[in-house]
Order: sequence, then C-alpha cells, then structure tokens
Amino acid sequence: MSNSSLPNLTEIVTRECDTNRLPSRLPSLGDDVPTAWVAMTNDSYGGMRQVCSPNSVNLYGNCTLWCELPAEFMDAYEASGSNSFDGYFLRQLRATGMNTSQIGIFSAREKESAAPVTGPAPSILGLGTLALAVFVAFSL
Repeated sequence: MSNSSLPNLTEIVTRECDTNRLPSRLPSLGDDVPTAWVAMTNDSYGGMRQVCSPNSVNLYGNCTLWCELPAEFMDAYEASGSNSFDGYFLRQLRATGMNTSQIGIFSAREKESAAPVTGPAPSILGLGTLALAVFVAFSL
C-alpha cells in the first residue's frame, strides 16, 4: 500500500471503512517525527486537517488518514502537562467538533517513541504466552 490522493466528499461518505482497525504496518516518517493515524469516517478528515495543519493529511490504503503532527501541536502538548500523548491527540480531535464516537481506533506516536499506541490491549493469553517464551529463553 502507498499514499494515494484523498477521495472526494462523495467517496468519503459512501466508502465503508472498518473504524475498529488500522493496518498492521502504518506509514512512518521515522522515529523522530510525531505522527498520527485515524480510520477514515464521514468527518475524520476535517478533524485531522485542523489538528495537523499546516501539514497535509494523507490517505494510506483505502481507509487510514495520517499526518505528521506540527511543531505547534507538540509545543501545546508539552505545555499541557498531559502524560498521555494519545489521549491529548484524541482531545484535540474532539475540540475540532469531530464526532469521535465513530472512531473505534486511532494512533498517535510521540517523537522518539518506540511504537505507536493503538487499539485494545493485548489479551491475557497473549501476555502469558509472551512471559512463558521469555522465561524459557532465559532459562536455557
């Protein structure tokens, strides 16, 4: 998948996107660039455009909007004292008037973060399997 031009309003309104999923591989500008992604909905482009301005909002695949978050956003986040980057991003989307109830998943990655924060937490079974694998690896 690659970036493609944004669809027109009719295509956005009629396109059926799963708002509870983002692709497993998201576009990245590097670990030192703050980036945000949301599933495309009827009004997610408008919210992303306001939060990401003056940077452009891009379409990845068929249903994922993403952008580089501007320096002004990062300065406001740091000044806010918030300890949740993804929570701050979601609050900024809401402040644009965007209907965030349509978004089941979003992701925002702070500069120099190891990985984006997305979606639901791993299951107990998944964590248990990981813990067992680590234990076995260190026991050898």
